[in-house]
Amino acid sequence: MTYEQRKNRRRTNFLRWWNKNKKSVKAHEWLVRTAKDHSYFYCFHPTAFNMVREIGKRFHSSEYKRLRMDAAWFLWRHTHLLQDEKIAQLQNAGDYFKNQKAELKQKRAVLVEKKEKKVLKKL
Repeated sequence: MTYEQRKNRRRTNFLRWWNKNKKSVKAHEWLVRTAKDHSYFYCFHPTAFNMVREIGKRFHSSEYKRLRMDAAWFLWRHTHLLQDEKIAQLQNAGDYFKNQKAELKQKRAVLVEKKEKKVLKKL
């Protein structure tokens, strides 16, 4: 299967799901909850992460508890990643955590140096 075929298949699966569940509150709650979980797990880009949170807040604060189709498609796209996208997201998440670990090591080294200077000044 080519990339375009997989993209089209994902879109048709979404349309099939939407036609069946567009008025189902439980299905919309599932999609919002799953998108939120995925956004934390895959370390989405900050703009995508913020969009997922914004859509979730709008959904939970609304009176009717229904998603719009464009919001549902956005969440569906991020919860049903294509295989290449999933691999890329996981690699990006790994790189992000490596960078965070390196930054923490640098900050700890600076803190240790400052503490050592304070101890030397007291002596």
